[in-house]
Amino acid sequence: NAHSAKPVAGNGGKPNRAQASLLRQVNTREVLVALQRHGPLSRAEIARHTGISGPTITRTVVDLLAGQLVEEGPFQQAPAGQALMGRPGKVLRLARAAVSVQGVVIGVSQCELTTAGLDGSWQHEPRTFATPRRYSELVRKIVDQLQRLRETSATEV
Repeated sequence: NAHSAKPVAGNGGKPNRAQASLLRQVNTREVLVALQRHGPLSRAEIARHTGISGPTITRTVVDLLAGQLVEEGPFQQAPAGQALMGRPGKVLRLARAAVSVQGVVIGVSQCELTTAGLDGSWQHEPRTFATPRRYSELVRKIVDQLQRLRETSATEV
């Protein structure tokens, strides 16, 4: 099982610091991969998809929430033709509101800057601008466009 450390001789069977750190990183990656593959999930669903224990999921999620890499809320949707029963549970999704990623396509005559949440949702219409002739002008133009985007965006660009 990739989610549990092997006992360490002379250490009461507990993983050493390096092993514990690596295990936290592996667990964090598994949680993020589950959210990427399956979309919004409850903690229990993440545990089922990953095989990681509930308490470890909780600790991992606390760190991911603090780092603004995931968001928690009532994001769950009912399957087609069905209604959700009872109180909607809180689920987690990859960040959409707090952080974003940017991509730049540099063409011969024009460039395009686009922004998306970590969940892949588009946040703005792409910004298009003429491709400058010099590299230094291109970098300056991209930075300028990112600054403008930051001024009009709710996310931390």
